[in-house]
Formats: sequence, C-alpha cells, structure tokens
Amino acid sequence: MNMLESIFAAVVDASWRGAWLIAAVLLLQWAFRRHVSARVVRWLSLALVLRLLVPFAIPGGWSPFPAHLFGSPASQAPSAPVAVEVPTVLPETAAMTPSAAVAPSARRSPLSPLPAAAMVWALGAAVLIVSRLLAAMTFAGRLRRSSRPAPAAVLAEAQRQFGSDRIRAFVTDRITAPALYGVLRPRLLFPLGLIERLGSAELRLIIAHERGHHLRRDLLMQELARFAAAVHWFNPLAWVAAARLRYACELACDEFVLSGAARDDRAEYGAALLRVLSLTNGTRTPRFAFGVVESKQQLKRRIQMIAHPSAAAPLRTLLVCTVGFTAVVVTLTRPSRAAGPMRVLAAPNSTPTVAAAPTGIAEDNLERLFPNGVVATVGGKTITVAQVRREIAPLLPQFQRETKNLEELRQRIGVTENSIIKDLVERELLLQEFHTRGQNDPARHIAAESVEQAIDQRIQREFGGDRDKFMASLRARGMTMDDYRRQVEEDIIYSYMRSKERKLTGYHPVTPPDHKGAVHLRLIELARNGESDAALLKRADEVLARFHQGESFPELAEHLSVDARHIRGGDWGWVRESDVKPQYWSSIRDLPKHEVSAPILLPEGCFLLYVEDRG
Repeated sequence: MNMLESIFAAVVDASWRGAWLIAAVLLLQWAFRRHVSARVVRWLSLALVLRLLVPFAIPGGWSPFPAHLFGSPASQAPSAPVAVEVPTVLPETAAMTPSAAVAPSARRSPLSPLPAAAMVWALGAAVLIVSRLLAAMTFAGRLRRSSRPAPAAVLAEAQRQFGSDRIRAFVTDRITAPALYGVLRPRLLFPLGLIERLGSAELRLIIAHERGHHLRRDLLMQELARFAAAVHWFNPLAWVAAARLRYACELACDEFVLSGAARDDRAEYGAALLRVLSLTNGTRTPRFAFGVVESKQQLKRRIQMIAHPSAAAPLRTLLVCTVGFTAVVVTLTRPSRAAGPMRVLAAPNSTPTVAAAPTGIAEDNLERLFPNGVVATVGGKTITVAQVRREIAPLLPQFQRETKNLEELRQRIGVTENSIIKDLVERELLLQEFHTRGQNDPARHIAAESVEQAIDQRIQREFGGDRDKFMASLRARGMTMDDYRRQVEEDIIYSYMRSKERKLTGYHPVTPPDHKGAVHLRLIELARNGESDAALLKRADEVLARFHQGESFPELAEHLSVDARHIRGGDWGWVRESDVKPQYWSSIRDLPKHEVSAPILLPEGCFLLYVEDRG
C-alpha cells in the first residue's frame, strides 16, 4: 500500500470499529435514558467521537475484531526482527552502454478497488473539511461586518456569570437565536431586537445556559465531532455520533443551569426556552455556534425532562459507565499475533493450497514488525510490506510441501523474508547509485529503444508475439504499460550494476568447510502462463541454448525467472538433499559444477537448476 491507501485502510478500520461502539452506546443510552445523568450521556457521546479519531487498535489476548480489515492478519513468528544492513560505500562504476535486456515476469497482483476507494475517500474528506473552513471564514467575516456591542446591562451580566471581563456580547442579524460563538475567543451573540423583548430573568437564564457550554468546552467538542464526521463521511453512524454529541451538550447545559434549582426555577427556565422559541420561530443555530434553542423537536424533549426530572440512580449510572468504558476498550483492541487462526499467503492469482498440519497454518511476521507497512526507506524511496509479500508469494506453496510442521514453515518464511528485504534494499541502492552518478554523465542512461526491445522480446517469448494477450496479462496483474516499462528499465539498470559490482570486487563463491555434501544452487523458474507442457519445454530449451552460447546463468535468472530470488540471480545458497524436492536433488546430485540440469516440468512451471559449486 502507498501512504494514501494505508491512511484510508486505518480510517475504514477505525470507522467500522467505531460503528459498533456507536450502536452499542446508543442502545445503552436508550435503555437507561431516564436513569442516567445528562453529564454521563455527554461523556459517552464524546467517547464515540474520540474513538473515531483514534487510528489504531491495541493488540490484546482476545478481540471480537480481526487484526485489520486490509491485508493478512499477522501472527507470531519465531524469526527475529529483520535487520537490514545498508552499505555506506558502493563500488565505483564506469560509463555504460547498456545492451538490451529482458524484463523479469511482473509479479501478479489482483485488481483491487482499494486505490480508487482511497482516492474517493480523500476527495470527499477534503471537500467537506475545506468547505467547512471556507464557510467558517465567510461567517466570521459577515459577523464582523454586521455585529455591534450588546447593551451594557447584558455585557455586565455576562461578565459576572463568566467571571471574566474578556467575554463580549454582540447583537447581529446573522443569527436568529442567542448563541455562544468562538472556540478561542468566545462571544455571546443575540439576534437584533431580541434583548428588548426579553425580561432580565430570561436573559440571566440564557446567559447561564451559554456559560455551561463555555465551561465544558462544547464548541471545541463540536469541532472535533464535525472533523470526525468529515473524515468518516462514508459512515452514517459518524454523523449520528456528531449530532448525538451536540444534543447531549444541550442536555448537560440544561442540567447545569438547573442543578439544585427549585421547581419554580425549573418552570421559569422552561418558560424562558419557550419564550425564545416563540420569538425566533425555531430557526436552527449556525453550525459554528451553540444556541439556547437548537430545534423544536429537541426543545420538546428538553422541556419534558425539565418539567419531569428523574433522579439519576447511582448503581445504574455505574453500570452504564462500566459497560460504556468496556465497549470503548473492546473496540480499541485487536487480537494479538498468536491469538487467532493463522493463514498462508498465496500468490495473488492463485488459489491458496494448504499443507496438512494438525497445529494450523503459518503466515508471515511482517505486520507485527512493520505495522505502518514500510519495511525500509532508501534515499527517500520506501520498500513496503506489500513488495516483500509479492516476492515471497510464489515460494509459499513449495515451502508448504517441503516443510514437516508449522514451526519449520514459520522459520523458513522468516529467513526468506530477511533475505528478500536485504535484496530489495541492495537493488534500490544500486538503482540510486546509477542515477546519482548519471547526473554528471549525460551519456549514461538507458535508451528507450533498449527498453522497448526488451519488452518486445518478452512478448515474443512469453506470449508468442500476441500483444493483446500481453496487455490482458498486465491488466490482470494490476499494472499499466508505463509501470511495466519502468520495471523493465530498472531491471536493466540493476543487471548492469550487479555485473559491474562482480567485476570490480572479483566475486568468487567460497565453499565453507561445513558444506561437505551440499550444493550451491541457482534456479530459474519459468511460469506456465496457461501454456501446454510442450510450449513450456520449448521455452526452457531456448533458455538452455542461450546459456550454452555463453550467457551467464545468474543474469538469465535475473531477467527470466519468476522465482522470488530472481533479483539475486536465482541464488538459493547451499542446499542438501533434505532441503529441496526429490526431483531437484535427483537432477543435481551428479551434475558437474557450472552445468545446468535438464528442464524439470512441474504443475506450477518449468525449472532449470544450475550447480554453482559443490561442498
């Protein structure tokens, strides 16, 4: 995943966890609506909004939610964290005139709606956030132009109740009901003509209500709720949570004003609300402010609660708080890596085949080690978990067949992951070295003709010259022609830099003393691509012919093999009979050094084995 897709995946994950919490808390509030304090309702409503803004989940021993909605959930693997050693000095290279090379087969990746969905989500969230900012700026500008100070008596009452001379009261035609406005610099706003039509007691109660909003930082809570709803705009329950928080703030302010009030005071407060409603026709308060009267329907429920208050039951309040807190914690958890069932990563275009194992099925360890999806950063270029998985995917069916138990399979996956990551880092370093040195050498570049020639050779060899079939294959892998062209160019550069590195370092494999009876193996895997056995063997014979004509087996592997180790020239290192398939060992057991085996035809493809050295 790229950065946008990773952010979108985290948002969706938080959104659906939050949706369960919202549904649970709303049900809880409905069940105990007459037995719980309005302050508790407000805090629970605030918890809903804050949960939507938390982009992660905490691993725990158990959770009703999977580890993540996107990608394979990770498991506990025995291999140690990957340590990537990045060399600080690269070998000097001379100017080059690259010859045409053949691109390796592109790793298949299924067409996924995730990139398009991430773009749609980002566009929708950006539109909502920017439109709200613009609307807020427009409202603030119009308010400055249309407002004038409120009468001195109103300002004095506001300063007395708020306990600060920084509070300001204004009269404006931009609102139709009294409201509190401004997160950082709160101001009391009154519509034109309303102050003159209200009594002093009614004004006092209205100001007390707005003071409740100020003390609880309800304007800030409202902005957080609006932001959460914009980020989770695709989730209807996010908008419900934002509206619920606003309503809960109104109930809490009513409770604040009436705390300890006598029945006559309650009647006076209810009458003041009805008086404001009658004078303002129930028009809604601007979304940037908190008003005394939000809507007729809400006010009806508030008046009923004011007229017929119900005492909060301590035990039921404790029960609601406990259940609500537990629900929040549960939605913040995901299963630990060893807790859930374990999966096998399979090649993206293949059906996973699972080796029978009584203890379960193993998967990779990458999500635990790299939770943000980035394995390494090399000169500003990131190497992602997805890249490593694409490289290791073709090997997994073989690992399943060749390992005896779950533990052995895990260990083999972990070792291969380490090797692949180091290879990808080395590849990126060499590519960047090539481009860095090429900045002062205009002659050092890859000609477009070389890239196109390599692509033509690939189409001819793999698809019999059928370009339509080739393009269909690219679409199935989720690649564009430009993507494939860049890949071919990078493969040419990498092959060239590796060959220069070998020449400059005088690389020769050294046989360790404990490799007696072992073989240093290289391998080329030719994908079947829907071909018959005869067609596949014909391609293998063509590769053998190129080898016998003097081409290097490692370079042929880099260009032609679909094996995950093609970037290392198909190098499998030192292997023994117990490490490989019986078909492999019977082909290389008596094969001389620097020779290639006859083609080995298997259901997944055709294999050519090369004996680099013998122990």
